[in-house]
Amino acid sequence: MLGLDALETGIKMLPVSITMFAASAMGSRLVRRFSDRTIVRSGLVIAAIAAVVLMGAIEPNLEGPGFAVAMALLGVVMGLLASRSATWSSRLSKPRDAVRP
Repeated sequence: MLGLDALETGIKMLPVSITMFAASAMGSRLVRRFSDRTIVRSGLVIAAIAAVVLMGAIEPNLEGPGFAVAMALLGVVMGLLASRSATWSSRLSKPRDAVRP
């Protein structure tokens, strides 16, 4: 739609990948200081902020820092929520739920 090739598209999406990786790694450290509930609530607040920034940043050519900032914020949200959901999934699973060959 924008006429970008795969490399240019990947570069536009790079802020998401970088911040998702960093936030996911930080999620395990944050849980030592904050509850899971606080981390998830913070993630949802950041998601709302990112949505507002993204709506203001969308232009036909996606130039400028607004799009990158919004995507970076979304990466933080995805990283935080992914780290917490993986932890809770493993905590809530029971040995009887395991798949056996």
